[in-house]
Amino acid sequence: MGFFKLLLKAIFRSSQKDSTRLLNYFVQYIFGVNKKFSHPIHYTSIVTSPENIKTVYSANLLRSFEFSGCCYFSAPNGIHFGKDVLFAPHLKIISANHAFSGDRDRVVNRPVVIDHNVWIGCGVTILPGVRIGEHAVVGAGSVVTKDVERFSVVAGVPAVKIGGICEKCFGKMLNIGGQTICKKCLG
Repeated sequence: MGFFKLLLKAIFRSSQKDSTRLLNYFVQYIFGVNKKFSHPIHYTSIVTSPENIKTVYSANLLRSFEFSGCCYFSAPNGIHFGKDVLFAPHLKIISANHAFSGDRDRVVNRPVVIDHNVWIGCGVTILPGVRIGEHAVVGAGSVVTKDVERFSVVAGVPAVKIGGICEKCFGKMLNIGGQTICKKCLG
């Protein structure tokens, strides 16, 4: 046991990032966990029905898969990720549910779609059939049960809109006198 610990210390001495990549590789390709998923994924994450996950190649999305641990992706009805999606650890995306009847057959639903440039916080749960619009932000710990408008900020259980993002400068939108405006764009 002592030799094995020394060997692991020697291998993982370089950097935390390199250590995680190496461990991900061993778990995914040597031990076969999530081996059918086409991207490197954190060794603590779980993917079911990986053939139903569609991604647009982007370094940010691949980094999220690689370094955000303890995620759960259940994709029987499909999960579609847009470009430059960022997500934190403990994300759960569930694309299918089952019937309430005794046979518990899977309910066919539309896929979960996460559009381009979406940020998803730690511990978020996204339920079947939800679409998160581009440039949206989902706050940590939220449970997303309904579609999220583009350029929105949502949070809570269930997630509700708590703010917005300016479509011109990507700054925070403010609610002033009943109007939603961007302080930066007003000049």
